[in-house]
Amino acid sequence: MNDETARIGGQTPAQAPRPGRARRLMDVIDERLGIGALGYAVPEHANSLAWSLGGVTAAAFGILVLSGILLVQFYSPTPETANQSVRGIVNDVWGGSVLRGVHFWASQAMYVTAALHLIRVFVTGSFKRPREGNWLIGVALFALITLALFTGTVLKWDQEGFEALGHNVEIGNLLGGAGFWFSAEFANQVSILCGSTARTW
Repeated sequence: MNDETARIGGQTPAQAPRPGRARRLMDVIDERLGIGALGYAVPEHANSLAWSLGGVTAAAFGILVLSGILLVQFYSPTPETANQSVRGIVNDVWGGSVLRGVHFWASQAMYVTAALHLIRVFVTGSFKRPREGNWLIGVALFALITLALFTGTVLKWDQEGFEALGHNVEIGNLLGGAGFWFSAEFANQVSILCGSTARTW
């Protein structure tokens, strides 16, 4: 019996049982993405809510995506019909009120847990080398979450949404040149900050 035969339990390579296709596929994926490296023991201090805020934020985002896909089926992105379509979702669509409530509270949860996650990372010093890149990505994602919260408020096109857009433009005017990103001039050029729900959409 040579070394190769002994290594596989006394069987020749031709006789050795081959792993199933699914297992081979997982091995290929793991080899390229390193997913197996995730299988390490979690430190005891990480088994707490404070160290799970990133996961909670990701879960809230998943809920937002799913509920948003359903809500968009009934939303009309025009200034004339936006608020009416939101009212229709709540009053006329089966389960629409619950769906909109889930979407609203998931957005609030995502914003709050993302903010708490950033604070926890900063307080514990987890942003230091070699994790500076993760920190910068996290700050950028929080800025996008804030922007999404703002656009979601405007898309309702009710009194709150109308005033939120107006306040945004006024802040841009107060900041002068530094506030170009929030100004009416920029809003007319870029769809995400404009005077109508159709363009915000």
